Amino acid sequence: MENVGNTCYLDSVLMAMFGTLTTFDSLLTRDMEDPRIRGLQHELLTVVNRLRNGRLVTKEQMKRLLDVLHTLNWPTADGERNSYGQQDASELLITLLDRLGGPLLPMEYRMVHGAMDSSGDETLVKESILQVSVASVDGDNSCDRPTKLVDVLENHYFGEDVVDIEREVECDKMGDPIKRTKVKALRTLHSLPFYDSQSVQCNSQHPQSTQNIIIPICFKRYSNAGGIPRRLDRRVEIPTSLDFSQFVSAESMPPQTYTLELMSLVCHQGQQMSSGHYRAYIRTLDDEWLLFDDLATP
Repeated sequence: MENVGNTCYLDSVLMAMFGTLTTFDSLLTRDMEDPRIRGLQHELLTVVNRLRNGRLVTKEQMKRLLDVLHTLNWPTADGERNSYGQQDASELLITLLDRLGGPLLPMEYRMVHGAMDSSGDETLVKESILQVSVASVDGDNSCDRPTKLVDVLENHYFGEDVVDIEREVECDKMGDPIKRTKVKALRTLHSLPFYDSQSVQCNSQHPQSTQNIIIPICFKRYSNAGGIPRRLDRRVEIPTSLDFSQFVSAESMPPQTYTLELMSLVCHQGQQMSSGHYRAYIRTLDDEWLLFDDLATP
């Protein structure tokens, strides 16, 4: 896959999505009304077919794909249609899943408190990817202090996010009316183990509960302290397999074990999102790992 000019973010995301995985293939063949999205599907199919057949994806083919993305409001480097500059890989993934009608990951926020009224304590949100911060809760984000993926996930799902909510509470004396007051609540998050999307055929109780799902995880490494983007270079240790059961809602399905299997990675080298270089690692069916770098010389 040839680099058009700072398009390593695009090449790496496509390799991670379609290099060995087939989960997203259905997004390229479903019927779409918008002719621009049909054009996107066509260009993606061309690229994916050439990749899987071991054929070179040329600069001209990548330019056609980018031109279609630009008609769908994907930004260019300087606002010019034929400008192909560096962009954020995670934003590209979100855009592709949104435009192609990709499945959503339902997650449940729950308020834990001691008040009587429990109405509104559970909120369902839907996201296309899971965005987690790598920042340490104690403020020590040095490169010399690595963290584990499970710790990052625990901080995201069960971090001590205390909020004030208004609920009914019992009064001290019998016979006094129940009153509404503000109480402290701990907000927790759990994933639901199925897809939820208008574009996915779902049964009414547990949509897509019997199939394996893909959970894209994005590490949020940048902060805007003082209005200046700053990258956190803290290393995250990622296992090839991780027990995900504690992060899944126990009430959504019969008790069972959920395991995350690492299938691909997109890595960024550089201090700014608008510069640097992206590479991808993909896992084969034989459990071998391949490095993809569109600037490497065979």
